[in-house]
Amino acid sequence: MAQAEATLANTEATGTGIAKDRALYEHAIANTDRQTRLRLFHARPKSGTPLPALPVGLPSELLQRRPDVAAAERTMAQANALIGVETAAYYPTLDLTATGGFESTALSTLFTAPARFWSLGASAAETLFDAGLRKATIAQYTAQFTQT
Repeated sequence: MAQAEATLANTEATGTGIAKDRALYEHAIANTDRQTRLRLFHARPKSGTPLPALPVGLPSELLQRRPDVAAAERTMAQANALIGVETAAYYPTLDLTATGGFESTALSTLFTAPARFWSLGASAAETLFDAGLRKATIAQYTAQFTQT
């Protein structure tokens, strides 16, 4: 609520500055010609224009088509995915590797059975102590998700 009020106050202040600048430019132009001043006075936009009326009976699914609602939905999905990524950091990392091929010092024995080689390997890595970094990061991403 406070963020929205601050945004409103900034927008109102910007509008006041724009109105002041317009008045200065109109005055500068009007000093050259009376007809120009009359045209500028009549060209001013009317403030307080009413919002268009919405017909009764519109389905609520139309709300999902609004760009701001869709962007907010994607932002929440991104924040939720960050929580999942950081939760996955609790699990160990498992790497499996395999190699194979032919190796020989002479071309005539390259494709024989003794020239074949292979190797399989596995490794696992896990952080045992991180001083609460993962837990704090998950709490941070959860707070960002709640804020979103």
